[in-house]
Amino acid sequence: MKPIIWLFFAHVVGILLAATGYTILTCLSDDVSLKWNFFQYAYEYGWGHVYQSRYGLLQVLTYVAAYSLGLPVFFHAWARGYRLLGISGAFLCLLGAISFVIESSHWVFNHNVSLIASSPLLIAILWIWWVAQEVIDSTQVSIDLTDT
Repeated sequence: MKPIIWLFFAHVVGILLAATGYTILTCLSDDVSLKWNFFQYAYEYGWGHVYQSRYGLLQVLTYVAAYSLGLPVFFHAWARGYRLLGISGAFLCLLGAISFVIESSHWVFNHNVSLIASSPLLIAILWIWWVAQEVIDSTQVSIDLTDT
């Protein structure tokens, strides 16, 4: 299997795990309902009080890894000729990675700034678009209609 397929798979699994807060693993066996964070844009500056993250460290690190893995995946899409898809996905992954790196810094530095830009739903739409394009491109047949 090509390395880009492994990266794509790891990116998808990471986004699904992080965006569901790992409830995708526990919702079938426990009495835990499936949660899904489709989209979030949030900015907080809590000057004067201690910042408390809404995310656990494992979830934040999973977001960082998943969005970071998405960068080479979507650059590959761009290189294959899917320009809009590639640049859109890379941009969303870059925003997500940066925002969760900022969020992860709360475990290292004491500061009160939080900026979350996360869009798993838009990323999932891009995945579907890309897979559909690959299927369409692989099934196209060139027919020569000229008389010989």
